[in-house]
Amino acid sequence: MYFMSTQPSSSWSSECCNTISGQGDVSKRNVNVFCGKDKFVVYRKDNVIPAKFKTKVREAMEKTPEYKLFEYNCIHFALELLDVEPTTVKNFIKRIEKIITNKSKLEEMSPLNV
Repeated sequence: MYFMSTQPSSSWSSECCNTISGQGDVSKRNVNVFCGKDKFVVYRKDNVIPAKFKTKVREAMEKTPEYKLFEYNCIHFALELLDVEPTTVKNFIKRIEKIITNKSKLEEMSPLNV
């Protein structure tokens, strides 16, 4: 399953990268579309997919969410299905930004950059 904008475009990649917002479309795809012949593994905590998750997926398939590149894209969509709180996602992004900023500062102070 992936989430894409329904805005017209010339190719999948331009649609993915150039569309900032618009009406979205939830679409099912076989995993082979993404992985091809590469091997992959699906890890689950339990042996059974919870009924609640199946219900959420069915409901999501009937929606037409508003796509916004930075505010609601396929990652937000997937995390919503997994019941990940939005504040958890925001805090994670803030931590990554802090790590990147600190790394940049350390690189600037490095004697090798003189």
